[in-house]
Amino acid sequence: FTIDTSHPVEDGNMIATDFEKFFLERIKVNGKTNNLGNAVQIDRSKSKIAVT
Repeated sequence: FTIDTSHPVEDGNMIATDFEKFFLERIKVNGKTNNLGNAVQIDRSKSKIAVT
């Protein structure tokens, strides 16, 4: 899925890199955080974050 953070970023309510970091630290694979491996990929492009 893709999250478009352009409006919150433009309004100054959010920093896209912090949101990306949040996902990297909180998404669980097999019940463990920081265990993304090849199962989950997170990509940020300016104000859009894609989780695949």
